[in-house]
Amino acid sequence: MREVMVRNTRALVDVKLPKRFATTITVTPSAGEEKLYQDLSEYLRSSEDKLDRLSRTNLLMRAGSSPGALADSLKQLTKRLPDEELKSLARRASQVKQVEKAKALVEMLSKSRQKTLVFTTHKATSNYLAKTLQAANIPFAEFLGGMSLKQKDEAIAAFRDNVSVLLASETGGEGRNIQFANAIVNYDLPWNPMKIEQRIGRIHRIGQTQDVFIFNFCLKGSIEEYILRILHDKINMFELVVGEIETILGNVVTIIFGLSRWFWLSLLMLVLSGALDTISVVIRHTLVQIRTPDNLRGRVAAINSVFISASNELGGFESGLTAALFGPVVSVVGGGIDTIAVVIAVAAICPGITKLGALQEYEGK
Repeated sequence: MREVMVRNTRALVDVKLPKRFATTITVTPSAGEEKLYQDLSEYLRSSEDKLDRLSRTNLLMRAGSSPGALADSLKQLTKRLPDEELKSLARRASQVKQVEKAKALVEMLSKSRQKTLVFTTHKATSNYLAKTLQAANIPFAEFLGGMSLKQKDEAIAAFRDNVSVLLASETGGEGRNIQFANAIVNYDLPWNPMKIEQRIGRIHRIGQTQDVFIFNFCLKGSIEEYILRILHDKINMFELVVGEIETILGNVVTIIFGLSRWFWLSLLMLVLSGALDTISVVIRHTLVQIRTPDNLRGRVAAINSVFISASNELGGFESGLTAALFGPVVSVVGGGIDTIAVVIAVAAICPGITKLGALQEYEGK
């Protein structure tokens, strides 16, 4: 393939993307919204024998998105689980008409003249925001998963030429480059950091000429607020590219898991740990294949395999020994801290590694 293809990467051509700046907008919920969230959390803590983990996690994510999204999910649950408390929560969620997070979004968009991409995960949330923006006389276009290709093209054209806001579902994070915009609103927060990065990548990529601004909305006291604090304040994730964050994120997640005493937070960290580890493995193996000269690829792959196998065995021994001597919490937290220290040391010793760029930059080259 090297005889007929030329592979150029950002590291080789020294492409410099504009800066990106992230802001977390923490919205104080109304009394009704806050009580609904608290009662839902209490119900989920006491219903482990009634609901599976996936259902409980889904409800928490929808509660962080909008009361409408939560109501839809609760109504579906009551069809197979005739629980009076669930029905009561569904009614209360349906009765919430004024959403404080939506009001904060309208206020922000009313003052902005930037091309702004507003992402939502759930259909009910998107529908509510569309009605809210219409009522506020804010022109917008919609980019939704159920639209035809022609309708999607028309929505992008309208966003480029006529309106300043594009209301997009999760599909707006796939397959479209919208470098003429330079602001993104994560109205609700995917719990997978890579999905957040995928959203940002629609505008923060080659061809972007302006600094990019990211606004992350969350409710005060919600799980999303805590996740954003970790991602933004502790590791500054929103100003890193994909290739730089997996190892750091994975070990921050490990540390949080080791210190957590809250079941839902521990479950979330466990899910994130597995997801980030998988992504990290894929990136490492891909870069080894891409960056290794043809005549050395077999040798490097063999040595890499030996080191991977040995590291797993040595890591298991080290973790077990540390846990036996100092306890499991010290073993988990200490392992996470040590790994982050090693990553920082390697980056300092071999600065070229930090310039490899995002994995998607290798696609189609």
